[in-house]
Amino acid sequence: MGRKLDSVLDLIHDIENNFPLEKLVYMNVNWWPVFRSEIGVLARNERELVALNFSRKSKLYSIFILLIKIPILFKKYLFQKYSWKNKIKALDSKPISIVEPDFITLSSFKHRTDLFENYDYNRYTDPIHFYLKPLKGFNIEIINEALKVQKYPYPTYFFHPSLAKHKLKVSCFELRKLLSLRKSFTIGDSFIDLCVFVNDKLDSKLIDFVSVQSKIWTIVNYYFFFSDLFSKCKPKIVFLSSYYSEFFFGAIWAAKEFGIEIYDYQHGIQGDYHFAYSKWLNMPVNGYTFLPNFLVYSSLDKISLDASFTNEKHPKSFVVGNLWNKFWLENCTKDSNLEKTKNYTKYILYTLSPIKPYFPKFLLEFMQKSNNTFWWIRVHPRYKIQQNEVELVLKKFSIKNYEIELSTNLPIQEVLINSDIHITQYSSTSLDALDFGIKTILVDKQGKLLYKNLIDSGDLFFCDNENDLASLVEADIFTSEIKSNDFVGLKSLFCLTA
Repeated sequence: MGRKLDSVLDLIHDIENNFPLEKLVYMNVNWWPVFRSEIGVLARNERELVALNFSRKSKLYSIFILLIKIPILFKKYLFQKYSWKNKIKALDSKPISIVEPDFITLSSFKHRTDLFENYDYNRYTDPIHFYLKPLKGFNIEIINEALKVQKYPYPTYFFHPSLAKHKLKVSCFELRKLLSLRKSFTIGDSFIDLCVFVNDKLDSKLIDFVSVQSKIWTIVNYYFFFSDLFSKCKPKIVFLSSYYSEFFFGAIWAAKEFGIEIYDYQHGIQGDYHFAYSKWLNMPVNGYTFLPNFLVYSSLDKISLDASFTNEKHPKSFVVGNLWNKFWLENCTKDSNLEKTKNYTKYILYTLSPIKPYFPKFLLEFMQKSNNTFWWIRVHPRYKIQQNEVELVLKKFSIKNYEIELSTNLPIQEVLINSDIHITQYSSTSLDALDFGIKTILVDKQGKLLYKNLIDSGDLFFCDNENDLASLVEADIFTSEIKSNDFVGLKSLFCLTA
């Protein structure tokens, strides 16, 4: 899983203990949460940047670059302003009404949608709309390049990710500060110093100032966009999922300036080793602007978050359960698309993680011998391009008793209800499986680390060799009843904000 999870947190904690984080301020906001998430993502994915340039640019040079850049951005803004309208019209999206909705959801990434009753349901935001009926709300989504028309179950509005108008505004802001007689507020030395501090701690170079500056300016672009939006229609609450993206950072910043409550809804495993959620050290008394409140699946997730956020001005967390699983269990009545035969005594779902190796060797050797077992092989939804590689691995080991196409593209819930056992290295499908009464065997040490509490409680199982795997598969331990989670009503959040 890239760099070891514990070593990534060690690096982050080294920074939190030894670097003057209070200096990472730009536009009166502390940017450490952005850096923390950037370090986590890059380290997890084993990103390596070799050519680094930490040179401090002179004030005159920066002014010269901006004077060239601003006319280009203005031209791009005019082009987008008049050409983008036709694309929006093609998607049959109307301008956002100037009303005060009860709530707004923010979404992105088409891989987060499942086809359900002829609608493309976003697994994280659409259940919020369902369980908040009859409150008024709408969704805002970034348009992907493909401009694929989807059928949404709730009102959805779109905007172009280029945001030339707001990039132009950021550049003008920078130029104005550079031309001011006062001390410049441009991104400066402390940000470069942190890049150097991080890379000095590692054998390879991880981040550079150019990528950091680009990320910060992108967030400022989104901040201006959401400031415009919230000035026109001020919702009581904003919901999003996986807060650590430029899109969402900008929304969080703007929401807090407008006094709007904003919540991050859990996406997958968080626990004690997630760089964006776990073990924050030396939190400022007033917290960080870029951290929202949190809606989580379970009391274990809440305990993990609350350990870091101890001040009343720090983020708050609330247990709401997995709303998509709850929705699916309550509303899905259609027949399954997966066909099962009497030729096999067991059906096992294996969910892949996107980082190689896709299978531990002992699992492949077990699969070779399991002639009475059929395998649903599910590629990670964001990395479906890896399907051919996965099938080549299975072919090399002469494994033919599997299905991969439907298993990857159908909703995970439909595959789970047709499975007797779930096996994975560390996929968060382990949490979905628990909601459906199906226990999981973890076959990677990172999974053992991530799900330690659930392994200790007997909800999940771990093995690292073929003999133990065979014993766990044959043991009668996968017949637990579907768990009845204590879902907290979302509407109670509106009472908290009144």
